Amino acid sequence: MMSDQDLVLDAIEEAQRLLAEYVAPGPRRNPDETINMLLFLLDRSDVVAAVNRLRSGSGLRVAK
Repeated sequence: MMSDQDLVLDAIEEAQRLLAEYVAPGPRRNPDETINMLLFLLDRSDVVAAVNRLRSGSGLRVAK
């Protein structure tokens, strides 16, 4: 099972990849499709739950 941090980081990295493809030179990209893909990726219930746990402090541990 992935940690909350890994799940959120994977989602962010994938979102960054999608945005990089959108702004890259080349064939014109469809903004509606890009937004729909970002929503699908970032609004997944597991990602939202992981963000909420991290924000509340239950999934975030500070290393000393």
